Amino acid sequence: MPASLFAMFVLIIPASAPFAIGLFCIQGAVLGAYPMAVRTQLNHLVPRAEKRATTLSVESLACRLVYGIAVVFFAWSIDVLPLYTALLTVVAMGAVPFLVMLALPRQESDASREHTT
Repeated sequence: MPASLFAMFVLIIPASAPFAIGLFCIQGAVLGAYPMAVRTQLNHLVPRAEKRATTLSVESLACRLVYGIAVVFFAWSIDVLPLYTALLTVVAMGAVPFLVMLALPRQESDASREHTT
C-alpha cells in the first residue's frame, strides 16, 4: 500500500489531467483497504483481546493524527511553493517510511522460522 501511494505521487508530477484523475483512484483504493489490512495483521499479531483493542485504538489514533498533520503540511506546501516543488515535497515525504523501514532491524516471523527448522 505505501509503495502504491508513493508511485501515485511520483507519477502524478508529469501526468496530464485525465491520467492524474485515474491515479487518485489508487489513493482511494489504498485508503479503503488500509484499515482492513491493519486490523487483520494486528488480530494475528496480538493474541489477547484486551491488548488487541488497546493496540487497535492507539493505531487508529496515531494514523489519524499523522494523516491530519500530513494534510495540513501538504496543503501549506501547495500554498507557499510552486505546484511542481510541492509535489516533489510530497514524494520526498512519502519516501520517509521506506527509509525508516530500511533502518529498522528485521525480525524473523514465526512462519519463516518454521520453514527453516
